[in-house]
Amino acid sequence: LDNNPTIDDRNLLQLGQQLVVPRKDGILYKAGYGETVDSIVNQFDNITVSTVLDYKPNALSESADLEAGRFVLLPGATRKPPPPPPPRPTTSGGGGGTGGAPMPGGSGRFGIPLAAWHGVSDPFGGSRGGGRIHEGIDLDLYGFHHSTIFSACTGTVSKVEYLTYSYGYHVVVDCGDGWTTLYAHMDDISVAPGQRVSKGTPLGISGLTGYTTGEHLHFEIRYNGAPVNPADYLF
Repeated sequence: LDNNPTIDDRNLLQLGQQLVVPRKDGILYKAGYGETVDSIVNQFDNITVSTVLDYKPNALSESADLEAGRFVLLPGATRKPPPPPPPRPTTSGGGGGTGGAPMPGGSGRFGIPLAAWHGVSDPFGGSRGGGRIHEGIDLDLYGFHHSTIFSACTGTVSKVEYLTYSYGYHVVVDCGDGWTTLYAHMDDISVAPGQRVSKGTPLGISGLTGYTTGEHLHFEIRYNGAPVNPADYLF
């Protein structure tokens, strides 16, 4: 599934859904806004610019800007391991938050995407059966109906989409350097693909869309497409 970057929820494939299986081992990469072959190659190991350009099906003659949304195969590439999370703050806090502005989280790239929440109702890594895991964390919004959801990073909105049986209305923000964040089960969305956002920019309103049994924000952080535990970077 690493070679199907348009699939948001790897834990839930739908009947009739098409999968891309490259003829050559490697990673299929979907170019974002303003990316070049050089900037893409720098995100992975065991790959060079010349290898990408020499692979004829890519039909690339030079390391120039790529059209956003174009797929490029990186032959033989492997994903870089994510950098370690920032040190945890020395001060302690509760399991939830209150207030009228987005909380800053740690001192690193990411901030907490809510001003108030009831706690973590479903942590990262829980089994979903069949070798699947919960690829994000669920921030419980019991008592905080229709909360504003804020961008946890500075970056570019790369996707706004609706998936009936999983995320519902959701937003993906490309945070740069291989990092992305995802915000799911939203009731209303106030941003559009290609829009630049800052850490703390409102993205929309929480809700109950998609597959959910109670109002919460399903939040994911991914590094080069692989999910990491958001709690390591937020709390």
